[in-house]
Amino acid sequence: MQARVIAEMRRRIIKGDIEPGAPLSELALAEEFGVSRTPVREALKQLQTEGLVEQPSSSR
Repeated sequence: MQARVIAEMRRRIIKGDIEPGAPLSELALAEEFGVSRTPVREALKQLQTEGLVEQPSSSR
């Protein structure tokens, strides 16, 4: 499940379907992929380690 989310997100980012700097919603992605938020969260962490996704810095 998580691998499918990672592969599809990676494909969309590389293809340009997801614009650089575009916000990504865990909830919206989970609904789109038909999974819980956990696989999406883990996929985003993996993509971050690959340099494809950035976590917004907290301004607190």
